[in-house]
Amino acid sequence: MRGLPKFFNTKQDLLNCLADENLKEAAKLKLKQMLENRFNWFDVELLGDKTGINDENHRVIDGMQQELREDKTTSLFRLGFTVEEAEEIIND
Repeated sequence: MRGLPKFFNTKQDLLNCLADENLKEAAKLKLKQMLENRFNWFDVELLGDKTGINDENHRVIDGMQQELREDKTTSLFRLGFTVEEAEEIIND
């Protein structure tokens, strides 16, 4: 392998890059990006004539109330990392 892989398919792929001094910082950056991108917008309610909430965790799009939530299907969780585990690796 040359350089940081474009995709990580397993947790071990990322851990192997963290063990390589030449790739460690790039792998930490990738893990940090995964940690920051673990939130997505989810539809909560069709508003119809009601007024929705607009704040940092809520928005209204096309009459649909949406809420910002942690998405368990993002790459961080798909690889098997927990938030605590990722934060510990990044801050190490």
